[in-house]
Amino acid sequence: MKKNLLALAFGLVLAVLLVEGLFRVLPVSDSTAVRDVNDANPYMRFEADQSFALSRGKFFEIRARKRTNDLGFFDDTSSGPRAGGRALALIGDSYVEAVQVTNAEAIHGVVQARVGDGLAVLAMGTSGSPLSQYLAYARLAKETLAPAAYAFVVIANDYDESLLRYKSDGGHHYYTDDWQLRRVDYATSLPKRLIRQSATARYFAINLKDHEFRFLPSARGSDDASHVANVRAVVDPERLAWSRKVVGRFLADLRTLVGDAPVFFVVDALRDDIYRGLAPDARPGSFAATMTRHFMDEARAAGHTVLDLHPVFDADFRQHRQRFEFPTDAHWNARGHRLAGETLAAALARHGLVASQTE
Repeated sequence: MKKNLLALAFGLVLAVLLVEGLFRVLPVSDSTAVRDVNDANPYMRFEADQSFALSRGKFFEIRARKRTNDLGFFDDTSSGPRAGGRALALIGDSYVEAVQVTNAEAIHGVVQARVGDGLAVLAMGTSGSPLSQYLAYARLAKETLAPAAYAFVVIANDYDESLLRYKSDGGHHYYTDDWQLRRVDYATSLPKRLIRQSATARYFAINLKDHEFRFLPSARGSDDASHVANVRAVVDPERLAWSRKVVGRFLADLRTLVGDAPVFFVVDALRDDIYRGLAPDARPGSFAATMTRHFMDEARAAGHTVLDLHPVFDADFRQHRQRFEFPTDAHWNARGHRLAGETLAAALARHGLVASQTE
């Protein structure tokens, strides 16, 4: 009996080792090594100056080799001394983190290539960040970079998820009901530390994760209107009201923080409407459409530059019929990043922040 148990245990250990060995050969995603967030490191970011081989999908359909800069964000540009000493802080969530594409293909890499050496473009983005976290990153940028300008990538879930009453993920900052910006600390748990070391565990935790493709018609069925831009099409009136308040508070706090520095908002298109051939106001009652329109109106009224990607993406899709995200991942692919980056670079040139663009 004892020999049988030992043989069984040995067989299980051998099987585990063989499976782990197999996954180590396959292009399983590295862990992005998120740092703990606390008083010593009050902003969510990654281990600095590291290289990562990242992948998504059960068959590793999406792959990108990335690196972090000295600030701990996915960017090839360093915050160190540079010609002219001028910087653009490009702030956002997973669309700026952009683990699906290389740093050069991401929006910040595209802008950097277009504007040349006259302006250092530094990305600050982590998955799940809402407007409230953007404000925290703007504070970090002001402290470390003294940027000549700020740019933010805004998507449809940035509004209500800025509120602690609706979201409280560790590592990010949120508004309380009395409009205080509160940080929720984050500590890497023992299971997460073990996952980082095991290729098998990373495959199930990272590669098989649902990477936000609910909004795609191909994922839900062409007649499914439950979600628009990866958020619920209809929310309760209270949530909508709070979301509107978030916009006003964020814009006021941002103005206080950055002063007269130019601010650019790159607002994502309602891409599922584009693919369906719907006019921009075809579903005006959806949460995404309502809040996107409200945000752009308020941002313009506050004197900021709003870059609406909807007409940009719509014109490109009508001409080329190519989508702006991956079949299994709703984040921008290289085409989406390129169009967004070119739009922002052109706006920087129009505002005199760069002399010209490099093709």
